[in-house]
Parts: sequence; structure tokens; C-alpha cells
Amino acid sequence: MLLKKRSNEIGFQVIIDFFYCDKTIIYDNKKVLQIIEQIISQMSITVVNKVIHEFEGQGLTACFVLKESHLIIHTWPESQFLSLDMYTCCDDCEFDIKTIQEWLHSRKPRIKRVRHKKIN
Repeated sequence: MLLKKRSNEIGFQVIIDFFYCDKTIIYDNKKVLQIIEQIISQMSITVVNKVIHEFEGQGLTACFVLKESHLIIHTWPESQFLSLDMYTCCDDCEFDIKTIQEWLHSRKPRIKRVRHKKIN
């Protein structure tokens, strides 16, 4: 599933909960961050700052401030769960949910799209 900003939107936001992520990936913060870097590269978006917090024992929160808005992830490895929040105003960025799902070896993502529409 590809998501892209529509002409009547200022930007789009997608919040995705990835369930049943592969344990060998979700427990490895370095691998998770590599996947996020692949997403950023695939979308051709620009990171202006990032904050990464690795929890003691397991888990990760990472916030990427983008020239085009933000990308935030939270992981709960013990639940094989990753939550992703992406907001962008980029006109030509495409967000490929299926590819990310495959990278995480996740099943049953729950997707919520928020449309930020222009005022006429």
C-alpha cells in the first residue's frame, strides 16, 4: 500500500501499529534503526535532527525531525510490536507500508491515516 499526499492536503499523517514483528529484528535496536534509515532513504526525505532513546534491557524510541515534518517510532520487543507515526508535507513522497511490513516480518498492521486538508 502506497500513501501519498493528495492535492487538497497540506500534509498527511499515518500511524501504523505493526504486530507480530520478527523477534530477531524487533529485539535488535540497530536493525530497527537500519529499517528506519531505509524508510527515510526510500522516501527521499531530509533529517534535520534525531533523538534516539534505547531503554535499558529492551525497546527503543526514536524521533526524526524532518525538513518535511517528523517520523517517530516506539518498540515493545516483548510484545513483538512497533508503532510508527509519520507526518509529511512532501508533495512527491510515497510511503510504502507493505515494504516496511515485509522488512519487519510483521503481520496484521493497523493503519490510521489523518488528512490535514487545506482550508478553501
